[in-house]
Amino acid sequence: MPEILTRIGSDFYMAGFPEKGKEYLLEALKIDEDSIKYLDNYYGCLAENQGEYQKAVKHFEKRSQADSTNDLLLIRLGFYNSLIGNHKESLKYLKKYANWVKIKQQTTSMDRRNMEYCTGYINLQNGFRKEADIYLDKSIEDYTRFIKSAPEHEKRIYIYRLAGLYA
Repeated sequence: MPEILTRIGSDFYMAGFPEKGKEYLLEALKIDEDSIKYLDNYYGCLAENQGEYQKAVKHFEKRSQADSTNDLLLIRLGFYNSLIGNHKESLKYLKKYANWVKIKQQTTSMDRRNMEYCTGYINLQNGFRKEADIYLDKSIEDYTRFIKSAPEHEKRIYIYRLAGLYA
């Protein structure tokens, strides 16, 4: 139930109703009593739906100090730092995430796709063209394959991402 409430809250943030979104996040907090999860969801919603990347970076940096092996924190710090122009910091976190994946030898395909796309861009921003090409070429290959095999309603997501890569 808390996951459903969190998803609804996130959807309200995305639709431009942050007050209503926060209500649902607070309802989820009441049920599962996990303030860390609540704050992660709250700052994620602020960043992804209201552009509050700096606030999110500060929150997730504090969280990372207490939980340095949390792969989701590393991805978020890599991504949000890239959005505020902290490309060196972003690359640092994405490299930590890549090392985590190698050590654990596990990742979801969505995590890998997002990591490759973002890591390619960040390598490019840091002047590492060869490394960027490796990640971006892999992302292009993945998105092209997903366009061919995805259900119709999902294809536009991958077409949009592929267009972004080519741009």
